[in-house]
Amino acid sequence: MRQRIAVLGGGVAGLSTALALTATPELRDQYEVTLYQLGWRCGGKCTTGRSLANSGRVEEHGLHLWFGGYDNAFALLATCYDELNRPPDHPIPTMDRAWSPLSGVVLYDWYQGRWSSEFRGFAVEPGRPWDPVEEPRFWDLLSEILESHRRRWPPSGLSPERISPLGRLARRIGDRFERSIVRAAEAVVARHRRRDTTSRAAAKSAAWLLSLVRGHAWRRARAHIDDDEVRHHLSRTDFGLTTMIGLIRDQVLWNGFGAINHLDLRAWLSRHGAQPTTLHGPDVRVLYDESFADSIGPATTATGEDRFRRLGGGFAAGAALYGAIRTALPYRGSVMWQATGGMGDTAIVPMYQTLVQRGVAVKFFQQITRIGVDPPGARVDRVEIREQARPRLTYQPLVDIKGLPCWPNEPLWDQLEDGEKLEAAGVAFELGEAEPDAAITTLHFGEDFDDVVLAISAAALPAVCGEAMAASSAFRSMLDHTHTTMTQAFQLWLTTPPDELGFPYGHAATSSFVEPVDTAADNSQLLWSEDWPPGQAPRSVWYFCGIMHDVEGEESAEQTDERARRAAYGYLDAIGQQWPQAVGSDGFRWELLATMKDVMGPSRLDTQYWRANATPSERYVQTLPDTVQFRLRADESGLAHLYLAGDWTRNGMDIGAVEATVMSGLLAARAISGSPAKIAWEREAWMVNG
Repeated sequence: MRQRIAVLGGGVAGLSTALALTATPELRDQYEVTLYQLGWRCGGKCTTGRSLANSGRVEEHGLHLWFGGYDNAFALLATCYDELNRPPDHPIPTMDRAWSPLSGVVLYDWYQGRWSSEFRGFAVEPGRPWDPVEEPRFWDLLSEILESHRRRWPPSGLSPERISPLGRLARRIGDRFERSIVRAAEAVVARHRRRDTTSRAAAKSAAWLLSLVRGHAWRRARAHIDDDEVRHHLSRTDFGLTTMIGLIRDQVLWNGFGAINHLDLRAWLSRHGAQPTTLHGPDVRVLYDESFADSIGPATTATGEDRFRRLGGGFAAGAALYGAIRTALPYRGSVMWQATGGMGDTAIVPMYQTLVQRGVAVKFFQQITRIGVDPPGARVDRVEIREQARPRLTYQPLVDIKGLPCWPNEPLWDQLEDGEKLEAAGVAFELGEAEPDAAITTLHFGEDFDDVVLAISAAALPAVCGEAMAASSAFRSMLDHTHTTMTQAFQLWLTTPPDELGFPYGHAATSSFVEPVDTAADNSQLLWSEDWPPGQAPRSVWYFCGIMHDVEGEESAEQTDERARRAAYGYLDAIGQQWPQAVGSDGFRWELLATMKDVMGPSRLDTQYWRANATPSERYVQTLPDTVQFRLRADESGLAHLYLAGDWTRNGMDIGAVEATVMSGLLAARAISGSPAKIAWEREAWMVNG
């Protein structure tokens, strides 16, 4: 008899666990996996919905990019495409067609009451992100930082046309001194790269040389700090060198990044001498923005420790730096990759289809209401589920848009019993609503399952895990120290390409811009997959996202969505910095928004798309200082037969990212089955264990 596994939650963590547990015929003979999902679609925070009433347009939960260092996520998805073996005429037949490289990001800097910007381009390297990779060594990374500094220094802002003879002499002497200490540092690095050693004495000498390089660069530049080019380069150099100095001085190389997770990133950088312009500049801001760390949300438990909220923001230094290196290095092809369809179409649908093809039962409209515990045995005893709706037959969740299987943005009502009534009543399944008198079913240990994988997002756990928190102090402590935040997003379909908006950087992403919606990307690579009428197709589409603060007394989803709508208007008020030609004498040119509706002026924004990610399952899990040590690994729930999967677990990456979530799913599968034996970056990397 096969071992029965109940996977609770169909986000990336649950899907990854189920895929790993069924990866081979031998595993499928050993395990019977059933996945239970709220509502009508899988994907969690990577959910996509196609609007059938609006040309099948892609409507995302937010802006999603996969980074070139997401080794486990890309490798797992590649196995799905290989198994599905889609025909050549399929719109997205292979991984090569599923992903589009994005090798540039524009960072914005607010300095002395004005904005400036800098385009950061990244070299396109050989290979693809799902190819095997060697993990980067510390000395390789330091070598790249020094080489970048030497290649770009000095910026043109340090070379005024008029300078006195004495000034020119001093400049030449300074240049020679600068080059000499950089070369000395590079020589030390080169020796360690050849020998693949990291002696503490030699590392300290390297840190001393790096501090000389950093100090001299600052002394030369501080008189020119108002020059944007000088300030941007100094910020990048100061951040890189300070990070390397701190890793050596705090012995992170020998103890792993966890050794500094009790400190906030900015506080740690400041302690090692980073300049104020760096701490509040784009190189640091982008890390906080991309991880929604510039404001701290409440703890998941009502009695959770709330002392962090007074800080106004926080990011555990070790996890922040580890995540920055993992997302930027190493990479094959491009630093960033965009889905060529919606994220749900490109990534989540193939995962779901592969599971179905392997015989996994995926049950939709299943709301987990309670996880029961047998106190004497300290084990999971039962799982209570509210059946939100009753499919007439096996629910078939996908729709066809231009030959591409996609998730719709609402249930397929005709497949449900009393579907017309439920649609007319506006039952919001993803908000936890259900049909009247919805039945409660109970899964029992030993009868319906042998093991449970808890793959529900962190903020939704306290409502269903009361018994687990009472039975396991470690489980309770983890949730007490897990903070989450709402996020928000909006999308604009435009009648013109970016260059005609005055955006000079081509196809790119942007970040560290005006709060609270500080990050954006040109997503025009997916327009082909939308089904617009001839002659009315947009010429570009942009996605925007950012953090969303909790507001006391705000109770309804309508209120929260309205705040997201107002934030979109606020962004467009400031968009002249990014798109100069999108702004006229009366403000934003509303005719630039593509729509099939006959509306004019600001009302055209109402035809676009925005959302507040406010439900417990949608909230982003933050990585605050002095909290990572409370996270539990997949097999540390404290309860027998209960395994954990999600970006809120201890998974080696420990930040809110697709890669961390996939790693957590693989670790949960291994805890149950012993497979997979190899998980990239799990332990052997110097960034984890030193």
